[in-house]
Amino acid sequence: MKRKLALMLVLMMLVTLFGGCGGNEESDDGTQASQGAEGGGSDSDTLVILSSGAFQGAWDPTGNTILSNKHLEWNVFDRAIHKDADGNYIPGVCESWEYQEDGYTLRLKVREGVKFHDGSDLTAEDVAATVEWTTRPESARVSDWGCQFQANVIDEYTVDIWPETETPVANLIDMLAADAILSADDIENGTLDTTMNGCGPYKFVKYENECCYLEAFEDYWDTENAAKMQYCEYRYVSEPATRLAALQTGEAHLIERVDIEQVAQIEADDSIDYTTVDVDEQKYMIFKCTQDVMQEELVRQAISYAIDRETIVNDIMGGYAVLADSYVSHVNNMYAPAEGMPTYDPERAAELLAEAGYPGGEGLPTITYVTSTGFYPKTREYAEYIVSNLNDIGIDVELTVMESAAWETALYEEDSCMMIDTGWMNVGGDANFILGSHYRSPGRCNFSSYPEIDAVLDKESSLTDPAERLECIQNELYPLLVETNTNMPLFDSVLIYGYVNNLEGLEILSTSNINFAQLSLN
Repeated sequence: MKRKLALMLVLMMLVTLFGGCGGNEESDDGTQASQGAEGGGSDSDTLVILSSGAFQGAWDPTGNTILSNKHLEWNVFDRAIHKDADGNYIPGVCESWEYQEDGYTLRLKVREGVKFHDGSDLTAEDVAATVEWTTRPESARVSDWGCQFQANVIDEYTVDIWPETETPVANLIDMLAADAILSADDIENGTLDTTMNGCGPYKFVKYENECCYLEAFEDYWDTENAAKMQYCEYRYVSEPATRLAALQTGEAHLIERVDIEQVAQIEADDSIDYTTVDVDEQKYMIFKCTQDVMQEELVRQAISYAIDRETIVNDIMGGYAVLADSYVSHVNNMYAPAEGMPTYDPERAAELLAEAGYPGGEGLPTITYVTSTGFYPKTREYAEYIVSNLNDIGIDVELTVMESAAWETALYEEDSCMMIDTGWMNVGGDANFILGSHYRSPGRCNFSSYPEIDAVLDKESSLTDPAERLECIQNELYPLLVETNTNMPLFDSVLIYGYVNNLEGLEILSTSNINFAQLSLN
């Protein structure tokens, strides 16, 4: 009886969840959307993917670092340069690129015949406007690029771009291979937040009930890589159990971030399967460095030495994680071990706490700690274990567990808590997607400010020789990150994806991006 009741409840959840995305309503611009893109298409022409993270409904790619948005942008927008599975740069909407004699100006040749989803032609003006808009000081992407860039249109399909610093930027090609190409008209008209007018293989139809409806773009320039399915629905579903139930019933074809305990359920079901991927994502304990005692480096160090990361990786994560020994993931292009990074040592933690003036935690305020549920696996479990670790050295902790949408808001707020755990997916591949975001002043999420770190980041970003750059990062930057300890890396992520057995073309990049256009159902 209990099993029957549980099954009925799951089916009721699915009816509510998927019924809310259907219908034959008007899209956000008041036009009638196609039946398939509204959720009314047949099983054979509609691909359904369930996101583990919420979407930010303001669609300007330069206004957010939300992972679900980035996955969506990967398929709706296109990029100046592409990067194949082996890490080789290949032409995207730009056919070629070449550095000029000064060593920092890059000349891009734009491909003729590329169209935006609104039917307009992509030209050098769009590339120029994109680069300047993406790197403006207010952009969420500027820390990755390192500075403001300028652009000069040579002719209709040729554009020069260069950094205001007039020094080489080591990760420039990676940035061009990661960030969306935008319409100059959309930038000028101020419509980026309300439209997703890309030139990728899928066009954005509407967003409703936390579901993004996409339709194959018939005029996509790269005909060999055009969308294989006519429609795609990319939906946010907060609970892992609901995502798996949808996969088991065939309501979904691909789900993100399967929970560890669910692997056995998938293995027992002949209609579905799973895959694991070592991705360029680290999980951190982020300290809000402007809040109360989190301003004190010794307190942050004490907390870091008190965390038993080995038990978290081996027992709580069940081995679906890699113990972090650096400030970027082990699959990152600039990976190197960070000497002196805190390891589990409660005696050392207690000594540091006493040195900070709080022996046994005496005089220390209650530490407010926020974690999420539903997005990253096992966050509640390892957060509770971290609380017990800190209690062991006399630190009182108030833990708040938030659903992922509320947690994302807290993550980017300076005064939401004293510390918060998160993951940071490197959607571009280069180390500066991580290092620039978190450690360039003001650090994203930790709000730290260290001029000496900024100076080293400027230096390493200008080194075009990979070996010299890695040496600078390992020998000059990492010692500063160990000393200041604004983020404590916990572990590198190993993600589990579930999919139906008749799904073809699945390839998950180390950045966690998936080319929806290559997916099909046999």
